Amino acid sequence: MDTAACLRVDGDPGAAAKMAAAVYDRLPAAYRSGLVHSRAQLLHLHLDGAPCQLLGDALV
Repeated sequence: MDTAACLRVDGDPGAAAKMAAAVYDRLPAAYRSGLVHSRAQLLHLHLDGAPCQLLGDALV
């Protein structure tokens, strides 16, 4: 999630969303809560358009 957040800050929200969604999807259910989930939600709040939708779909 940290790398995805850095990609967003560097101006590549599409890559940030793709990376965060892929990481989140690969995690076992037990690891999709707590800090990892809050970091993904924070990134999601800072995205808009298609990247926001992509990550939002992964978080559901």
